[in-house]
Amino acid sequence: MLKIFQDLLLLKKVKIEEGKFTLLGQRVCVAPIETLGSMTGLSLKNNTASSLYEAVRTSFSSGWAEASKREFNFKPQDYFKWLIDLAHLNGWDNNELVEFNIDAREGTIKVSNGPISEWFKGKTDSPVDHVYRGLIAGGLSTSFKMDIDVIETKCAAKGDSYCLFVFKPRSKFKNPPAELSEFVKKQLPDIA
Repeated sequence: MLKIFQDLLLLKKVKIEEGKFTLLGQRVCVAPIETLGSMTGLSLKNNTASSLYEAVRTSFSSGWAEASKREFNFKPQDYFKWLIDLAHLNGWDNNELVEFNIDAREGTIKVSNGPISEWFKGKTDSPVDHVYRGLIAGGLSTSFKMDIDVIETKCAAKGDSYCLFVFKPRSKFKNPPAELSEFVKKQLPDIA
């Protein structure tokens, strides 16, 4: 986890000065989990989780993800692996790319000890990590230069042993297989 931070420091891509923390020329901030947990909780209470997801997806894709991809000119698979390393650095611990079909632009990611699922553990019966779904989707959309969406099919917050995220091009979620249709309907209501 620290290797990526060390590499960024060596490349002078991390700056901390006068109250600003920049990474790859983009301002970032460190926020306590209570902040993301509260935002997620409010979106669940107001039935706006899909809006939170879409806002994170589009802002991350056009902002930080685009800037970092441009900076390093990664190939899609290398860029995605780099984003997983950054997720570790930023507190989304133990990310594992379980399946990845680069030609189909789809796969699954397993996350253990995610901060939002940990925050909501035992308090929900449905997946809750809409912020992380948005970050994954935004990064992948930038990587593949097309709209990628993500659904969470397993969630540690609701009692699963880990969280599992499925990603595909947006068009492939319009007629999902039966085992994914309920997740798509709840998490991507504008597509279903």
